[in-house]
Amino acid sequence: MREHAEQELPPVDVYDLSLDAENVIPFVDAPDTQPPPLSQAPRHGEWPNPDLSIIDGGAFLVPSFPKHLLSEQLSKIIHSLAEAKGACPDYVFASILSVTASLVGNARTVQAFDGWREPVGLWACLVGGPSSGKTPALDPAISILKSLEESALPDHQEKLKEWQEQSEVAAIAEKVWKASVKAAIESSDSRPDK
Repeated sequence: MREHAEQELPPVDVYDLSLDAENVIPFVDAPDTQPPPLSQAPRHGEWPNPDLSIIDGGAFLVPSFPKHLLSEQLSKIIHSLAEAKGACPDYVFASILSVTASLVGNARTVQAFDGWREPVGLWACLVGGPSSGKTPALDPAISILKSLEESALPDHQEKLKEWQEQSEVAAIAEKVWKASVKAAIESSDSRPDK
């Protein structure tokens, strides 16, 4: 078995299928177009050099950030945050804008016409190559959320404690009611209100 595994196999020519153009099924979206015959496909070791322009960074040129659309103060804030994080302003702005929309939540809605209201929902996606500053650009937006959560935590803990107490009282009241219903059924009395 070991000898067989180490035995070198002859190379296989995957394009030698002896098919001609008559036996090739045409493309569905282009019925008049036949694919090139398999005999014209490159053979092992004859592949052309790949087009590397898609990974050299110049293929996807992005327009510069439209800072003229923001107030001067907001533009300065976005640019200073981007500079501090080593990220482009687009990423910082998209992050802060989406966090802002999430904070608005359902408190405000947009009405396109009578009967059609939508919450302020915004989906954002930072697209860029590795190490292009996407994650650092999220830091300012995440720090806003963290500070808001930290400031709301004491109030939240107090409200949670109140809710837990009310929940326990309600559970006890339900047990008492169930016991009184059971007793009423056993004694054929009228069932008590909940």
